[in-house]
Order: sequence, then structure tokens, then C-alpha cells
Amino acid sequence: MKKRLMKRRMLIVGFVMALMLSSVLVLGGCGCSNDNSNTESSNASETTSLQKKLDIKDFVWNVGQGKKNGKDVYVFNLTNNSKYDLLGVDIKYKTKSGLTPEQLSVFDGFMSKHASYIKEGQTTADVNLQGKDEAYVPSKGAVENVLVALGIGDSSWRESPTTQQFDLMEPSELQIAVVDGDTLYFAYYDFASQTWKMDSKTVELNKWPSSEIAKKIPKLDGHVFRSQSYDSIGTMDIDVYNVNSEEYNEYIEKLKSNGFTEDIKENDYNSSTTWEAKDKDGNKVRLEYDKEKKQLDINGTGKKTEK
Repeated sequence: MKKRLMKRRMLIVGFVMALMLSSVLVLGGCGCSNDNSNTESSNASETTSLQKKLDIKDFVWNVGQGKKNGKDVYVFNLTNNSKYDLLGVDIKYKTKSGLTPEQLSVFDGFMSKHASYIKEGQTTADVNLQGKDEAYVPSKGAVENVLVALGIGDSSWRESPTTQQFDLMEPSELQIAVVDGDTLYFAYYDFASQTWKMDSKTVELNKWPSSEIAKKIPKLDGHVFRSQSYDSIGTMDIDVYNVNSEEYNEYIEKLKSNGFTEDIKENDYNSSTTWEAKDKDGNKVRLEYDKEKKQLDINGTGKKTEK
């Protein structure tokens, strides 16, 4: 449960796209051996080809007033009418140009409250709005009721703007993580220029790790997944998307059939559930299932690879 909460908190300070792209670089500094997961590549021709196929009209979105935990907030909704599945969405707003210092003073309280995070040179004119979610959004599907929060730079807080503050903002960029085959692309639509830009980096999807612990854990077929595996410390982590509760329960039975029947522990919460067990050799698997997002995190820990 702690791990899942940490993942959600990470969304507050960085969009999931950036997290996906940076994960290999960050973890690479630990001296671990990453066998193949979250592989970054740069394929200019394929990226350019996808860019030409994207049409902003296929992504019907709006930001308006809604409710979160009984509070009046602004929320982001998006319907994906494209032929592609998405693995992340982010709408960004910026302050309108030509605003006077008096108008921008409505952000003074926000700036003071988060002064320790404000970088030198950032002013009330740099305040933005961000509505982001790591949700899996299938083709013809939708993501709804995503909190739109005040932020500055790449950071944001779970603090919705007032109506007065929102009225001083305008949309600046829509970011989407696009699934095309076994590759995840990152696209950015600029509302001012009305053009798409593509990140040159991509992430490989749907490749099961070849590590020893991964060989002991069964695949969950028919789903998009993203994997990480570190042989030297004997761990693997796989995020599987669009998993319903029946498939989750069936997967637990598969794990048991693979020998994970010892020290079983299970916890059920309002929005998530966890399950973990060991096999006779001490290999461990832990599942964290998000009921709302229908996302399954599979974490395996095995023996360290001898150097």
C-alpha cells in the first residue's frame, strides 16, 4: 500500500511521461543491471509518421467545475476518439498574456504558501494549472474527473484554483502518451501554434523480462504492460493495464499453481488490494491492484545474481 501511495504522490511533482522517460536514467545510477525494460530508443521515421496521424479533434476534452472529496474543484475530462490507446494524459494551462500586476495578485497567497519550492526568478506570471493522470485510456474510452491543480514550473500541488484564478488562465499544452504496437510515444499539442511535437525518446512495451525471477512468474496475456528488471538485485516490476477484478483473481490462482503458496498475505482497501506470497525457494511476488484504474503492479524478488 505504501508503494502505491508513493506512486500517486509522484504524480503531484511530475507528469507520468517524464517519469517514464527518466526512470532508466535515474535507476541506472544505482549500479544495477537493467536487462531490457523501459528501453528508450530514438526512431525518427516512426515518430514522425505517428505525428502526422495525430489529430487534436480526436481528443475531446474540457475543464470545468466538479467535486472531489466533497469539495468544489476544477476537473479535466478527456474522451479518446483516436485509434490509439493512451497511457497518460496531461492538460496544462498558463496565465494569459497582458495581465496586470494587480490582476496577478490573486496568486500572491499561493506563491507565499509554496515559497520554499519557488525558484529564483519565478513570479505570479509563471503560475500554471495541470490536470494529469497515468490512466490507461483505450481507444474510444475516456478519463474523467481528474483534478486540475495549481502549480509552477514542473511542480504542482493538490490545490484547485479559485474561479477568479481560473479565469486568468488559458490552455497551453495537451500531453499524451500514445501506445502504437509495442512502443510508447510522447506527443505534445501546442494550443498557440496548433501543432503537435513528438519527443524523440520512446519506451518499449510488452516485453517480459528474461531475469530468473521473471521466469518463475506467469505472464498476464492480452494486456499492455510496462516492465523493469534488475538482475543484480534480483527484482522485477511490471505495470499491467486494464485488468478487471476477475482477471486479477484468476492471476492469483496462476501464481499459486506456479508454487507461490507460502506466507500468503492479503489486504483489501477501498480502492485497492494487495496480495503477496513466497515459493519454497524463498522467491517472493507481491501484487498491488488498483480497483479504480484497473491497474496491476506485479513485483517479484528473487535471488541476487552472483558476480
